[in-house]
Amino acid sequence: MALPTLLSALRAFYGCNRVRASARKRLIGNCLAVFFFAFTTSAIGQPVIQPGAPGEPSTTLTAEQAIAVANTSYTHSDVRFMQDMLPHHQQALVMAELAPARTHSPDILEIAGR
Repeated sequence: MALPTLLSALRAFYGCNRVRASARKRLIGNCLAVFFFAFTTSAIGQPVIQPGAPGEPSTTLTAEQAIAVANTSYTHSDVRFMQDMLPHHQQALVMAELAPARTHSPDILEIAGR
């Protein structure tokens, strides 16, 4: 999806300040399902690397181990985190659009262009 299309979709989604909680839950559930589907399908024929804790080495998981990790449910805290990240990322997109008119810093313009 091109960035302008993504921006339009986000604006349409957030244009209404009263998005129903059930719609948000469905969106978050769908996002989590896509993530877990992508995670489990990557285990087929490909090694899955699980990052270690800071300073610890990574671990290579078997397909069965990767599926066991992916077959987890989500908690209320996961839902709340996703709800908070959506407007956070929307704000980042808005700031990226404003950058060319507000700065001449090459570093900022490079980041905003991503």
